[in-house]
Amino acid sequence: MDMMATPVALAREKVVRRAEGKGGLLGRLFVRKPLTELRLEYVRFYMCSLPYAVEARRFPFRRHETGGVMNVAVNALYGSCAVKDAELVLAPVQGEHFQNGCFEMEDREAVEAAVNFARRIIMRMCRNLPTFGEIGVETFFRPYWMAYYGSAEGKEAKYLPFEADGLTFKR
Repeated sequence: MDMMATPVALAREKVVRRAEGKGGLLGRLFVRKPLTELRLEYVRFYMCSLPYAVEARRFPFRRHETGGVMNVAVNALYGSCAVKDAELVLAPVQGEHFQNGCFEMEDREAVEAAVNFARRIIMRMCRNLPTFGEIGVETFFRPYWMAYYGSAEGKEAKYLPFEADGLTFKR
């Protein structure tokens, strides 16, 4: 499948040791079978550009009106959101899109999750409700080393994802 994705930064050899250790204590609790397969797969993300404005509070020592643009990355598999703080470098790649029989959210659901996430952050900073302007949505993919334990096919497949691009987003 042709897709725009972030480049792979972690080699397979570096991930094998972590995958054999099942990622740590929590992974060892959930995964009982030995590592059977490690493959590179791509997970869909949505990048939502959210222009916002916050009105001033009506107090004697009020803050001035603020606004800006917040970029939020939304994982299409789990719905988790993160603020994009680094510039993304995207390149066209040929790879396998990871779905594994799981639900994948649509762009309207991703926008809703991003708006709720951004609203919580802005409320913490400004103590007032923001208003959002025209929202832009783009799709990109991130590479993950998927470590499969036991059978890699079917709904009962146990896997642990390891980020292969070396990016971290602020959650």
